[in-house]
Amino acid sequence: MTMTDLKEVADIINKVIEATPHLKGQISVQPQDFSFSDGTGKIIYWGEEKIITGNSTEIELNAKDKFKIYFENVAQNRKLDYGQFYHLLKFDYALTTLQNKEIQLSALSYLWDNDPSEQTEFLRRHGFLKNLVDDKIEEIKNKVFIFCFSDSFRAENAWKLYGQNETGIALGFRFIEYSDDTAHTDLYQLKDVVYDSGYDFDFINEIQFRLKKKFNKRLFFGGLSNLSKFYKRAKYAWEREARLCFDYQANEDYAETFQKMNLAFPDEINLENFFPKQHDTTSDRHFIKVPFDNKLFKLKVSEVICGKNISDAQIAQLKAQADTDTTVWRRQ
Repeated sequence: MTMTDLKEVADIINKVIEATPHLKGQISVQPQDFSFSDGTGKIIYWGEEKIITGNSTEIELNAKDKFKIYFENVAQNRKLDYGQFYHLLKFDYALTTLQNKEIQLSALSYLWDNDPSEQTEFLRRHGFLKNLVDDKIEEIKNKVFIFCFSDSFRAENAWKLYGQNETGIALGFRFIEYSDDTAHTDLYQLKDVVYDSGYDFDFINEIQFRLKKKFNKRLFFGGLSNLSKFYKRAKYAWEREARLCFDYQANEDYAETFQKMNLAFPDEINLENFFPKQHDTTSDRHFIKVPFDNKLFKLKVSEVICGKNISDAQIAQLKAQADTDTTVWRRQ
């Protein structure tokens, strides 16, 4: 592509940005943001810039992807949040959680009953990933583990669906400590879910449509795969969800990068060394077990809220397993 072409690429993208209220004034691209070398000839890649880090002898190459930061920040980060997060589950599971002092994170592939379009909806509508097919998405979803929180326990829909018609339990969790080791903080994410009204990310498709029409090329957007893990349709907005997420697929991809460079993958950034992947063949459930007290963070159950149909005997069982300073009560 010539510099004239790249100027037109920038003009097309900026025109779409200006017509998108939540992007206007936040992002602006220039011709020099893009690379002349487009690999396959079908993709417009972002150029790279040299970033000096630490001292003048350390230089990193950073893609000039103006959208990546937006995609990384549109889901609100909750790391270092010491407020209370709620999780609804069956009585037996709540009791086991208190006994074992650990949570279990299920793979995205196991959550289809609640939302069959979990993660796939965003990628199908907006993702431009090489060789993106349903089987590949499902393979990736087996390696992405999440634990769902809400900032409220009062949603009546939640008690009907996830609270088993008032026979369930809402556990109130608090993160009481976060590791300040950057190697640890990069191993997981704790973010709010983004609820899409249907057109919030339509600018992606418009940009791709216009570039395809004009140049028969598409723009590579970084960060779409990551955002897809925190994306749901607006009809689920009542859940007010935040997610704890461990992406083993991304971790394995990172290990492959080390392998290609003939370098050993450091133990301190290998997720398998922290929480080994497990698989229950009966339910075909992929999951990991995360102790309350681990190297990445420390969790505490500070409140146990019982459904209306939980018995006094069950409440006694919960109190026996909870910490002495944990409040246990039944909602009316």
